[in-house]
Amino acid sequence: MSSQALSQAPPLPYSARPGFDFLAGGGETGRLIRALDWSRTPLGPVESWPPSLRTSVSTCLHCPFPILIGWGPELVMFYNDAYRPILGIRHPGAVGQPGRQWGAGIWDSIGPMLEQALLRGEAGPADDLLLLVERDGYPEEGYFSFSYSPIHDEGGEIAGVFCPVIETTAKVVGARRLRTLRDLGALGWSGSGADACGAVAAVLAANPYDLPFALFYLSDPEHKTLRLAGSAGIAPGGPASPWELPLDGAKGWPLDGWLPTGGRLIEPLPALFPGLPTGAWQRPPDQALCLPVVPPGAARAGAVLIAGLNPHRRLDRDYRQFLDLVAQQFAAILPLADQRGDPARQTAHRRLQALMKALPVGVSFSDDPSCQHITGNPAVLAQFEAAATDNLSASAPDATVPGRQVRFFQDGRPVLPTELPLQRAVAENRAIPPMELEVWLPSGKRWFARASGAPLRDPAGRVIGGVAVTEDITERKRAERALAASEERFRAIFEYAAIGIAIIDVEGRLIRCNPAYCALLGHTQVELAHRVFLELVHPEDRADNLLGIQRLLAGELPHFEVENRYLRQDGEPVWVRKFVSLLRGPAQEAPHLMTLVTDMTERRRMEDALREGDRRKDEFLAILSHELRNPLAPIRNSLYALSGAGGHGPTTTNALTMMIRQVDHLVRLVDDLMEASRITRGKVELKRQRIALAGVIEQAIETSRPFIEAGGHRLDVALPPAPLHLDADPVRLIQVFTNLLNNAAKYTGPHGRIGIAVERQGNEAVVGVSDTGVGIPEAMLPRVFDLFSQVDHSQGRAQGGLGIGLALVRHLVQLHGGRIEARSGGVGRGSEFVVRIPLARTSPAGLQASADPPAPEFPRRLLVVDDNRDAADSLALLLELLGIEVRVAYDGAAALALLAGSPPDVVLLDLGMPGMDGYEVARRIRGQPGGRDIALFALTGWGQAADRHRTRLGGFDQHLVKPVDFEDLRRLLAEVGARRGGARAAGP
Repeated sequence: MSSQALSQAPPLPYSARPGFDFLAGGGETGRLIRALDWSRTPLGPVESWPPSLRTSVSTCLHCPFPILIGWGPELVMFYNDAYRPILGIRHPGAVGQPGRQWGAGIWDSIGPMLEQALLRGEAGPADDLLLLVERDGYPEEGYFSFSYSPIHDEGGEIAGVFCPVIETTAKVVGARRLRTLRDLGALGWSGSGADACGAVAAVLAANPYDLPFALFYLSDPEHKTLRLAGSAGIAPGGPASPWELPLDGAKGWPLDGWLPTGGRLIEPLPALFPGLPTGAWQRPPDQALCLPVVPPGAARAGAVLIAGLNPHRRLDRDYRQFLDLVAQQFAAILPLADQRGDPARQTAHRRLQALMKALPVGVSFSDDPSCQHITGNPAVLAQFEAAATDNLSASAPDATVPGRQVRFFQDGRPVLPTELPLQRAVAENRAIPPMELEVWLPSGKRWFARASGAPLRDPAGRVIGGVAVTEDITERKRAERALAASEERFRAIFEYAAIGIAIIDVEGRLIRCNPAYCALLGHTQVELAHRVFLELVHPEDRADNLLGIQRLLAGELPHFEVENRYLRQDGEPVWVRKFVSLLRGPAQEAPHLMTLVTDMTERRRMEDALREGDRRKDEFLAILSHELRNPLAPIRNSLYALSGAGGHGPTTTNALTMMIRQVDHLVRLVDDLMEASRITRGKVELKRQRIALAGVIEQAIETSRPFIEAGGHRLDVALPPAPLHLDADPVRLIQVFTNLLNNAAKYTGPHGRIGIAVERQGNEAVVGVSDTGVGIPEAMLPRVFDLFSQVDHSQGRAQGGLGIGLALVRHLVQLHGGRIEARSGGVGRGSEFVVRIPLARTSPAGLQASADPPAPEFPRRLLVVDDNRDAADSLALLLELLGIEVRVAYDGAAALALLAGSPPDVVLLDLGMPGMDGYEVARRIRGQPGGRDIALFALTGWGQAADRHRTRLGGFDQHLVKPVDFEDLRRLLAEVGARRGGARAAGP
């Protein structure tokens, strides 16, 4: 075959592809699932489905009971062939559809249950839930019992809902009809026909489902007019319930004379009588059945029953039989209304009649010892689908009687007529205990019965017949089978699940565990049987487990999750994630705990590797920063010294200014690297104090002014007339606005415009920094604050930077409880950054502008100690410009020797010197007489929090990071000078 032909060949069905055998089988629904293009659904192509979904779908397709599965946040639906009748006309379109889409009309009933299992992991049953299901062209009344439970994926998260369903319509409808017939049978003697009609109406009013309304008309003596004597569910005297009804059909209901024996079906009702009552439903009946009521022994009907029919149920055989029985019960009490005679006989008759009709179970009896003729009450007639005149005996000599057509089985074995409870009771002259039988009716219906028998004896003790009681236990048997199937499914899931599952009693002993649990711990099931599970948990993790279990048993938690370590048999720890919930049994039994265990060892190793990677990254950044700062220190010091010496020409001055600016930029890049590391580790802390925002803005402007002036930009500043006060870290806020101003200057072409405007909006201070620069593409606005994010300025001005500044700005603003947003009209249209920070709750009392500070006083003598000669000499040169007597030592021993002669006021001490390092020199200085009066400043390229903590413990007063910011050093020296009260040094 050519390659072209091969390429045009249709793809293999899923069930024929390797790895897709889980979709095999399933009948028509299975074929629909295999034919559906799942890539167009929220679940995506079948190739991407997780194992948990595949297992669930396979279980669903091969289960003989109705199963519904909803998967994912939208509860995409799967079901099997057994579930199809429940869907009705929604099949086949419901396959692969989100729940809300396919379940329109019933989602309000079942949706909350499924979402409860999906979102909160709460499992539970829903018994005999009413749903209107379209499956025969109309919304049909149906009742269903659900059991819904969450499905966990491989990570232990809830991914779907498993919902087995049993239709209980026949049980619910049959039970309510049986209650109606029982209550009718319990009616006793009434004083008149009207009383009888009223009594029957009261019973039927309790069943608005099958009888939305009912009318009871009694015939007049001449049988020409019917008189309304009772009603249920409808007010008398209305268009559909006139007080009198002529038999000729001239008005009201179209009776057209006396009804035929079988009654008359009248439809459509809405056209005849608009606005009929709805009973238990939301719509009025479409049909009504008019039935003649003929009292026993009468030649013609004495009353008419008009029954409105359930709009959500067809008038099938069962429904019609129920209505006929209602009419018969009605007829049975009519003669009692006018009967005269022996009161004792009447009472006995009524009691027997009421008893037989009221019993919810079938009662059959025979008046002859041969049991060749058996009759029964309405319940047993309904069970065997027989008429009141039918012979129910399986022992009848005539093979055509209905009783001979019924077949009985016990545990799959045919049961002979002589083995049935009634026949055995008569033959053995004893009561026969209950036995369970499977009954096959001629119609093909099969049901399960629990039957017992007893003999009937005459006063002499001779057996003259027998009686049997038959209870329909079909629903119970189905439930037992469903339970057995469910237990088998649970066993399969338990045994073959990829995660560990264990059942634990309230004393903490393992009752049962699956192979995956055993493999995780390296034990066999025999070895783990009845072990206390806490013995398997790492000692350091036992307290968390015990606390969770105690709270679970106390009802404080529905479940709990914990990550801890188990100890394998070989002693090796294994990390697991556990989900523990309560399994409650019967009230008299103690609850058990179910534990789902997922192996997290590999994930933990990956997390440890990531943490180690972060640690190494931080270490690398610190080393890089240190190595960059060491050569920068002498360069920066020398440039400041040259600049401060004065006497330079314009060219030299400009060159020095440019070099200082670029060195400062390089220092900021190094600082940004360290800030990025601190941001990712959450190590940035604030030192809050009450400050005036205007002062922060002014200092930020002064810091950024060289950059702004270098670009020839115009700076517009707008401050509010009233001061705005913040509880903030002034250093960090200056850093925020300096960064924004520097960015504006950097990304604005020459002679552009930069603005900074401050205003109050409610309880917030709002600061906007705008420019007329290159702008920000719309697609970049959401990511402009991401760490290491840089805007592509290939169409504009390329500028240096690491993409750290704005990430740091956002982090610092958020630490202050504020927020920042970026705005731009697009490329070439400038940008604006708006910062919002909460104002201080109250204005500070007595906050006033201070007078100009006095001229600083510096210490007289200072010693610089650094093995880097360039750094030491350049720093000394810079300090001498302040009028300080400066001496220099290039190692620790030389420093200690200089101290012996004339101790300085301040020592600037490098930490990383070979031989005797700075910490040892500091220790010896502090140990000398007067050594504790000397101010020790650490000089280092290391600037992290741990480094600063170590210098404090080492006896240093200050920690200065190379290259030292001269203004910071000048301020610190002035503080030392002020404390010592020394005069400004003028020489030796």
